[in-house]
Amino acid sequence: MNLTKYLFILSIIFTSINMNAQQVKTDKVYVVVDEAPIFPGCESLKKAEQKSCSDEKIMEYIRKHLEYPAEAKLNNIQGRVIVSYIIITDGSITNVKVLRGIGSGCDEAAVDLVENMPKWRPGYHLGEPVKVTITRAIPFEL
Repeated sequence: MNLTKYLFILSIIFTSINMNAQQVKTDKVYVVVDEAPIFPGCESLKKAEQKSCSDEKIMEYIRKHLEYPAEAKLNNIQGRVIVSYIIITDGSITNVKVLRGIGSGCDEAAVDLVENMPKWRPGYHLGEPVKVTITRAIPFEL
């Protein structure tokens, strides 16, 4: 095998390895990051204030947009639906799942609420936007 063919084959192998390394990096979903995702309306605050502001804004959003299912009201169903979701690198929400539900339409209402949230400021790790999983309790109280 001549040197040109050998170098060509090596370049293909290294390019393939590099592409796979980049793909692994972008597919990773973090739980702990340097900068947590921030709910809209808190981005301009100091970093130390963003977390509490974000928590307040989320609860405000839940109170304003949560639709209590008629079946749950009728049967006096109350409690918390635990959901997980992923904030991706553009701030969109994906992979909404119920981890612990209470039934009577509340699980579906919680998923619908989260899926319709506005875009967040994404989480950052090592200076790059990354996918971050969030777990949250959605309260259902009459």
